[in-house]
Amino acid sequence: MPSALAGLSPSNFRGLLAQPLLWRLGLHTASTSTNSSSPLAPLPHHLPLLTALRTTNLSSCTSNPSCLLHLYSSHLPSALTMVEAWLEDLAALNYTFPILRPHRRFAHLTQGAALTTTSLPRLRGGGDLADVDTFYLSFKDPSGHLHFPNSSWQQGRNALLRLALTREVSPGYEYFIFTDEDVTLLAVNDTKLFWKPEVPTNPWNRLEEFLLDLRPYGGFGRYDGWRQVSGVPEQPYTVTSTHDQCMVAYSRRALQFGLPLTESPLDWLSSWNQALVLYFKEKVFYSRSLFQINSIITENGGSAYHAKDLSSGGSYQYKQGFNFKEVQALIESNMNPAIQENPVLELINQLFENMRSQSEFRYGEMSLDVKKFNFSERAQMTFGKTFEPEMLKYFNICGSMLQTQFKWYRSELLRDLPNKKFHVSEDNRNKC
Repeated sequence: MPSALAGLSPSNFRGLLAQPLLWRLGLHTASTSTNSSSPLAPLPHHLPLLTALRTTNLSSCTSNPSCLLHLYSSHLPSALTMVEAWLEDLAALNYTFPILRPHRRFAHLTQGAALTTTSLPRLRGGGDLADVDTFYLSFKDPSGHLHFPNSSWQQGRNALLRLALTREVSPGYEYFIFTDEDVTLLAVNDTKLFWKPEVPTNPWNRLEEFLLDLRPYGGFGRYDGWRQVSGVPEQPYTVTSTHDQCMVAYSRRALQFGLPLTESPLDWLSSWNQALVLYFKEKVFYSRSLFQINSIITENGGSAYHAKDLSSGGSYQYKQGFNFKEVQALIESNMNPAIQENPVLELINQLFENMRSQSEFRYGEMSLDVKKFNFSERAQMTFGKTFEPEMLKYFNICGSMLQTQFKWYRSELLRDLPNKKFHVSEDNRNKC
C-alpha cells in the first residue's frame, strides 16, 4: 500500500478516492476546519492523499467508470482489478451512472432578495451558455442555490465565491463574474472598439470571449451612471481601477490576493464603503490589468433595494452613501506601522481626495511610479499585472486585509494556487 494510504481502512481510502468524483457530481462538501480536535478535521495520515487528489485532473473524464479507473490507476493500482470487476458487474446489471458535471470556465454569481424566473442576468441575456455555470444567493426569501438571510452585500458575494469553489470541476473556473440581479449588458457595435475583426454579437458572450482573449485580472463594461474613465472611448479597452461593481469579472488570479472582498463592520453603514477598499487594493496590486471593455455597456436597471435608508424601503445589502473618514481609518490601519515613509499612504490620500471631489476616474486612470516602491528588478517587470508579494512589506500583517487572505488560504478551497508566493511565515501570522 502506498505511504499516502498507510493506516487507512479499506472503507476510508475508498471514501477519500471518491472525493474528486463527488466533486464532479456536485456532491462534494469541503471541510474548512483547522481545529485538530474537530470531527471535520482530516487525520494526519489522510493529508498526503488529499493533497495528491486535489492535483488530480478529472476534466478529461467522460463517465463515472473512466474517472474511477483513472483515480485508482493513479493512486491505488493494487486495487484496480477489483474496481474493474465491480464495474463489469454493474454493466451486466444495466446500471446507469449519474451524469458528470462538465468543466466550465465561467461562474456567474448573482445575489438578490429571492430567485425568480428572471433573476439571473446571464440566463436572461441568452447566447451560448455551454461554458457557463450560474449560482444565485437569496438574502430574503429561501430560494436559489444558497440562502443567506440578512447578509450584507459583501458577505453575499463572498459566500457565492465559496459556493462556486466547492462546486467547480477541475481544473476550475477561469473567471468569476459577479452581478447584481438587475444588471443588463448591451453591445456597442462600433468596429473601432473591437479587439479583433470578428466578435460575438451577444454582449455576454462578447464579455466572456474578451476575458479569454486578453486575460485581464478584472473586466467590466462601460457604465453611464458615473465616469469610470475620462473622455469617450476610442479603443477596445481602457485601463482603470475604479469601476461600478454591479457587474465585474475577476480572473482566478484574484484568489492569490484580492478575493474575497474585505468585510468589516463598516459594511452595515453602507454597501458602498467596501468599494473604497476595493479601489485601493486593485490600484495597489493590479493597476495595469483592470480593463473597461468599451464594446459593452453595463446597465443597472433596478432600484428595489437601493433606497438610502431602511425606512425608505432600502436594505442593508444595498444601503448607499460613503463614510469616507471611517473607511480611510480602516485602510490606514492595514498599513505597516513600522515603516515611517510608506509610499502606499500617498495612494490612500489620492483615493479619498478624488472620491470626495467625484473625480474617481482620475484615480482609476492614474499610473503608478514603480520606483517609489523599492522593488527588485523582477518585481518591477510584472508590477501592476500580477500579484506581487513584495508589496506586502508595506501592509500590517495583523490587519483585516491580510488576515482575510490567510483564512482563505487555510480553508482547503484554494487547492491549486501557488500559495508559496505569499511570503509570510506561519509564526508571524499567529502573532496577531
